[in-house]
Amino acid sequence: PLGVLCTAVAGFVAAQEGIGQDKRNAERYGRTWKFLSKIAEEEDAVREKVKVGDKTALVTWVDRLHEHLSLEHREWRAQGDSVEAVLAEKPKGQAPTQPGGQG
Repeated sequence: PLGVLCTAVAGFVAAQEGIGQDKRNAERYGRTWKFLSKIAEEEDAVREKVKVGDKTALVTWVDRLHEHLSLEHREWRAQGDSVEAVLAEKPKGQAPTQPGGQG
């Protein structure tokens, strides 16, 4: 009985973590979408600057794009690491799962 309760609580916690993860993903993807939409609007202006010899405009534009995508990726990786840690936790008294789903 106590093992069943602990398992149920662990399942609830994991589900709540999943819901929180979905919300964080939605927020992060929303920010990324806004940024990509904004930077896409600048593409023609950057292209025109490059045509007249201003190569730094392209480098600056690409740097901004790269930095934002790198930050988004780091946040995503950090979030994945926290989810893996939650999923790896077992309720007290529950034996670790053996390969093949036994135990």
